Amino acid sequence: MPERDLKLKLRARVYEGAIGLGLLTPQRNEYQREVHVVANEESEVVDIQLPGGAAFGALMLRNTSIRGRSSVDLEILGCEPSSFEQLATRPEEILVDPAIFACYTPWSGWVPSGYFTDWTGILTRASVWTFSPEVLAKYNRERHEDHAVPIDNEHLLDWAPLALAIKDCAGTFRMAALGAGWGRWLAAGAALASQTGRDYRLLGVEAEPQHFEWMLQHFRENKIPESHYIALNAAAVGTPGDCWFAVGNSQAWYGQAICSENHMPPADGTEVRRTRGVTLDEVLSRLSPLDYLHMDVQGAELDVLSYRTDRLARETRLVNIGTHSAEIEVGLRKLFGALGWECLYDVKLGAKHSIRIGSALVTDVNFGDGVQVWRNPRLRGGQ
Repeated sequence: MPERDLKLKLRARVYEGAIGLGLLTPQRNEYQREVHVVANEESEVVDIQLPGGAAFGALMLRNTSIRGRSSVDLEILGCEPSSFEQLATRPEEILVDPAIFACYTPWSGWVPSGYFTDWTGILTRASVWTFSPEVLAKYNRERHEDHAVPIDNEHLLDWAPLALAIKDCAGTFRMAALGAGWGRWLAAGAALASQTGRDYRLLGVEAEPQHFEWMLQHFRENKIPESHYIALNAAAVGTPGDCWFAVGNSQAWYGQAICSENHMPPADGTEVRRTRGVTLDEVLSRLSPLDYLHMDVQGAELDVLSYRTDRLARETRLVNIGTHSAEIEVGLRKLFGALGWECLYDVKLGAKHSIRIGSALVTDVNFGDGVQVWRNPRLRGGQ
């Protein structure tokens, strides 16, 4: 327990994989803070803060690679005085152009009992999520709501790329969602495309069986014609073939993912099943070119996008990726950098940022998953 503020300095050279460095609580049951370092050509100096008067447990080094082993040289350089007041800085601002939303009108109207809605007017059954009793009490009664574009949470980086993709689309809007869940973003894409007078075509890939059924129900209840969508009960994979996939606990958990046959399901009420795999190649063979690709595939994102990058570059205009490890984030930057794509947003896993849209500023927005949004410069303006 240091009497004054200190910082522990370490030098890490990661040759392969990715590592986590952090201080445990004295009980050794959780991290007080963890820093991730991924494979790089140079060593990296890591500072771990030690607030004065706080009790600490062990310094932990762990393998966080999603691909297997990691190799690292680690050197403890020592401790030195630190001032938290001097270190405190405002979270980096994410700038969103308000013109992206200028052509859309936020929805207002009556919401039936048992549903909630968003600024696009899409209705969603409250049963797709585990809500608190207070929120359910609100949703379980008919009510009138007036909506605005939500800028106060991490989902702004779902809304802004979607609105931009539709705004820049020259004809029929084509969108695919891998890890589509109950079809939230696909239905929102249909609503915003319709609002601008555009036709649309959708493709959803979802492996969890209950989520897949909810997606079909969601489309029906929001009057999305069957002729306008393709729904695949499958997992997005990086190589052709079936895979093992964790399913179950559908209402309380949306972290279902590809896993090994012997993998212990991470939540109560789940199991591992053999599941059909769908590659990006098959997605583009069914719907192409894509104006917008939304991905939330729980750790498979780099594998999925690395398969047939030639088709990705020829047939996809904008990609929004939820990221699930620092290793994946680095890999995606290398992949899209090699393709020559433009990065619109890059938010690290678990980061905190301020969001500015025009004169509106929201501070300290916490991100769970990371977010990377990439635009293909060869397919601008609906080409």
